[in-house]
Amino acid sequence: DRPDMVFVAKECAKGMATPKERHMTLLKRAARYLLKAPRLIWRWPRQRMPTHLDLYSDTDWAGCPVTRRSSSGIALKFGTHLWLFASTTQVPIALSSGEAEFYGAVKGASRLLGATVLTRDLGLELQCRLFSDSSVVRGVLARRGCGKIRHIETQTLWVQKATQDKKLMIGVVLGTKNPADLGTKHLEAATISRLCASMNLRVATG
Repeated sequence: DRPDMVFVAKECAKGMATPKERHMTLLKRAARYLLKAPRLIWRWPRQRMPTHLDLYSDTDWAGCPVTRRSSSGIALKFGTHLWLFASTTQVPIALSSGEAEFYGAVKGASRLLGATVLTRDLGLELQCRLFSDSSVVRGVLARRGCGKIRHIETQTLWVQKATQDKKLMIGVVLGTKNPADLGTKHLEAATISRLCASMNLRVATG
């Protein structure tokens, strides 16, 4: 339940079966951070009923120095309220940053459409908006087929049809303001606090 610790927890979990010295080092760094920021406060301020569900997607291409796999982060927001934050390691080994960003956007789109079905069951008709800081993602989603991209997992192209059917709206977010960046790599404490603030989260002591 702490978006600022999701990525670290994912990386530490990789070493549960065969722990290495690097996993212990990572665990120590996480402990030092928690000593300085033992609490994370979630805030849900009063707001007007939103008309959209917004999902932010970001990916760190080949960020793992051992497997060269990419890490993806997603942040699902209902207005200003954070509903879901997740960090995952991609299964395919992407051969370019654009391919990695696309896989991250596809995973985010599936979560977003699933959340829309849930809200529809609750009587809310909401539009889906997928935000990415990658121009490649927006370009791929706007066309049909792979285009000039090679070695892409073709089963992920369903998201193009969802975009053309207006089930998904594509938005732009600056890389420095993308809250999903929190789930892709290790960040400085100041950057963590800034991204948490954009999701109505506040790092606290005591």
